[in-house]
Amino acid sequence: MNRPSSPDRASTTSPQRTDGGLHADLSVISDLADLADLADPADPADLARRLPADVDVVELATEPGRPEEPRVRRLARGHLVGAVALTGCSASPEDVRERVAESRAQVLGTSRDVLGELLPIGTLKEPTTGEWLGCDDFGGSVQYHVTGRLDPAPDVTDPLADRVVDVLASIGLRLRPVRPDEDDPVTLAAVRDEVDVGFYGYTIIPFVVFDISGRCIDVGDLDREFLDEHPEHLTIG
Repeated sequence: MNRPSSPDRASTTSPQRTDGGLHADLSVISDLADLADLADPADPADLARRLPADVDVVELATEPGRPEEPRVRRLARGHLVGAVALTGCSASPEDVRERVAESRAQVLGTSRDVLGELLPIGTLKEPTTGEWLGCDDFGGSVQYHVTGRLDPAPDVTDPLADRVVDVLASIGLRLRPVRPDEDDPVTLAAVRDEVDVGFYGYTIIPFVVFDISGRCIDVGDLDREFLDEHPEHLTIG
């Protein structure tokens, strides 16, 4: 099965690293600014999720009627994205592995909760897998994904995507269309505790596929350690 990308997630181009930190020049700031422009203005946490882990998001306060400085880009309705130099402050391998383990556990926990709720209306086409994937083509950051397919139960005659929305709404997870003007394919997304939950389907195909993923984690030279791990098969229910 071709793995879908996380809903509406842009690829991040990591700034050049020097001495364990970020090379914060204007071109880097501009790249980060373009990425931040994709964030949902109604969801402040979405901005932080889209950016590398070593980039701060700062709330700006400006005086009414005072023009902004030419070199300052205001983004996402009042946010400024800035690269923060971390020279000499790079995380230790132990700290990186701890953050990675926490993110994996968070994604697996959310996946089991969400998919467990859906078992009455469908069956999971095996295997449902969990694995680390790179956040971009430049290396140094990874993201944990749980992916698979949900087939409708025999008594489900309504579109399965609609039933998924209804079931998950009952536990407080409200899936929203990523592109409201498109209904084929439909892409539905929600966020719970920094975990992205996405479902994708076509009207002419009875099943839906899902991608449940955590935030990108900056792991530096340790990326191959996680990317080379064998995918794990999840048992739900």
